[in-house]
Amino acid sequence: MKFTLSALIMALLVTVSSGTDGVGINPDCEENCACGDKNGMFVKSTFTLGQAACEKDEFSTLCAALKAADLLDAVSDPKSAITVFAPTNDAFANLGQETLDYLTGGSAKGKKDLQDILLLHVAAPILTLEDLECGKKVNTLLEQQTKTECKFTAGGTRGMQVGLGQNERKYKDIPKPELTGETLMCNGIFQVVSEVILPGSPGGKTSFSKSGKNEKKKKSSSTVNRRLQ
Repeated sequence: MKFTLSALIMALLVTVSSGTDGVGINPDCEENCACGDKNGMFVKSTFTLGQAACEKDEFSTLCAALKAADLLDAVSDPKSAITVFAPTNDAFANLGQETLDYLTGGSAKGKKDLQDILLLHVAAPILTLEDLECGKKVNTLLEQQTKTECKFTAGGTRGMQVGLGQNERKYKDIPKPELTGETLMCNGIFQVVSEVILPGSPGGKTSFSKSGKNEKKKKSSSTVNRRLQ
């Protein structure tokens, strides 16, 4: 069964009553801004997740990726209540320039794989760090789960959010995505991660390759193999 990208997003987003129907970007807004209004400065209570990604320098690669994958509007919807696991610029850089060029190069396969990666970074509803308990599995908009893993150290517990692709052998040198902070926005929450969460199949293979060629997949009724249009 195939799903359109917009239908999948609309099916999984949680709508909240925010009283912002009909509110658009208002460049003149300075005070009492509604969710999604551009207020000229970074104010968490009025910035959407999409605005935050594109206003903060350390997430400029995420902003560009959301635009390239046609997903920026989805995380900018004032009516949504979602969690975005937000990789920093350094996190994307750790994928390697060849992979980034493939994902953002404009090919249909690259765009599809980029969408898969980004949808794995979005979940509904809002999840705080307290909600992400050790061992918790999170249903994402890719319809593939990520898992909260914990590492106990002398300095305290370190939480990580991992996807199936983190088991890919060729990425063994990339550390697991650590949860490094959270910021509540008007339509959801930013959970900052130190690495990109990688999608994969039950066999442990990622759904994209640096060469841009899809790896062969076994036939499966699992939703991880559903194609989005």
